[in-house]
Amino acid sequence: MRPLGDVSPDGQHAVSIGNDCRIVVWDLATGEEVKVLAEGRKTFGNDRNAYFSGVRFSGDGTRLCTHTGTQLTTWQGPSREAVAEMSTGTAPVRLDCSGDGKLVLLYLSGSNADDAILFKVEDGKFVRVRGFKEVDSEATLSPDGTLAGFSGIGKAEVYDLASGEKWTAAEYGDEGHFSSDSKQYAVSDSGTVRLLDSRD
Repeated sequence: MRPLGDVSPDGQHAVSIGNDCRIVVWDLATGEEVKVLAEGRKTFGNDRNAYFSGVRFSGDGTRLCTHTGTQLTTWQGPSREAVAEMSTGTAPVRLDCSGDGKLVLLYLSGSNADDAILFKVEDGKFVRVRGFKEVDSEATLSPDGTLAGFSGIGKAEVYDLASGEKWTAAEYGDEGHFSSDSKQYAVSDSGTVRLLDSRD
């Protein structure tokens, strides 16, 4: 597993997950540790799930989502207290959260089939993303939490989370990201960035 990290929207803090799954919040001005959210594990053995992790600040910076091994945790506020936890049972390939941190999108890689699920932090429930079909690469949640985007080698798909209907699709794309207003989906394609427009 490679080390992972993310920077808070205000640029004041960073969070890192090391090779041992140790989760640390850092002060970027001083370079010092602010808080250790989880201590690491020294060995993993043959557990492949332990080698997948994810970390993401919410767009407003109020929440932080982390996934190590098979455990998803949402942390809240300056003190970064855990407010929600869920065992996913398998390892995520990708993780993203909505702008307010109330929804977490996980693209899971299981032994039988790939799956995408949406975790609702407020009530601790999760649902499978309806309409989703495997696209092997990125999984992104729109800032307003209404759309899920999946992009892979030569393909991109965006789904409406409420209806499960496909919002848009393209036969190209290696990596995709939503605009800050959730109205466009930008997809990289062999060094070129293409914009998929929103619905009329």
